[in-house]
Amino acid sequence: MISFGCNRPDTFFTFSSMSLNGKLALITGCSGGIGQATALALAIRGCSIAVHYNTAQQPADDLVAELTKLPGIRAHAFQADMGDYDSVRAMHAAVVDILGHPDILFNNAGTTGTVVGKRGDIESVRLDDFEKTWKVNTGSSFLVSCVDLFVPSAQECHSAHPTVYPAYGIPEVWSCGFLLECSCGQVLTFPLRFLTVHASSSGIGGVIGPHYASAKSGQHGLMHWIAVRYAKDGITCNVVAPALIEDTTMMANPSEEIRNTIPIGRLGKPHEVASVVETLVTNEYLTNKIMVVDGGLTPSAF
Repeated sequence: MISFGCNRPDTFFTFSSMSLNGKLALITGCSGGIGQATALALAIRGCSIAVHYNTAQQPADDLVAELTKLPGIRAHAFQADMGDYDSVRAMHAAVVDILGHPDILFNNAGTTGTVVGKRGDIESVRLDDFEKTWKVNTGSSFLVSCVDLFVPSAQECHSAHPTVYPAYGIPEVWSCGFLLECSCGQVLTFPLRFLTVHASSSGIGGVIGPHYASAKSGQHGLMHWIAVRYAKDGITCNVVAPALIEDTTMMANPSEEIRNTIPIGRLGKPHEVASVVETLVTNEYLTNKIMVVDGGLTPSAF
């Protein structure tokens, strides 16, 4: 808690944020870059971490080892191909089984697919590449959001009221059957923080191609819908939109031309994006927003 006074002795302002002690965050694409930086930032604040990776097992294991050195922090690495929905379902089930149900979901994993650039030709993007990019970037975000919203509550309600909705087994809920309210009146959701990350420029076309830009922009609509629909249930949902962040896969070898496009005069750091994520997951009033982190490249949200 941070308190501020002013020059009037009878005026006193108190600001507080949600504690992360005892919370659990599932971070996809957590083995490096923004995901890794966010895991460390949240863990320092007392949040345990489910570390997702696809192929980078050693960096994921190294991160888990670092996280578990912090007092009271639990961490475990979970493998999943975000382009395979069955793999995503299995990963989420493993997280719940080993660490418990996540309080925070950070959809950070993504893929660029074929890079055609701003001046490329649309026919250079094959349909299968388009579909894979959407599946990894948008479809899996939707799927993980669905199971995070509904699976645990459906389990708890069915255990308490075994005659209620007997047809709603876990596989049906995982296929995104939207069970919203039990006949006993229990709303089947609970406080969560949902976040998605994508390049800020994708909202205005981006520099990768139409497949990537449309997939990432599709996450805007998903975020806005979840944010409005579940706000009264204590659930917040936001997008973090970074651009030109070094030490990430997309910015492994940035050119001077790219650096010179940034008004602040340098590339961003993963920890600078992580600090914005911290704000979003600890603020219970901030929702339905796209937070752009790009060194002043875009003048406002889109």
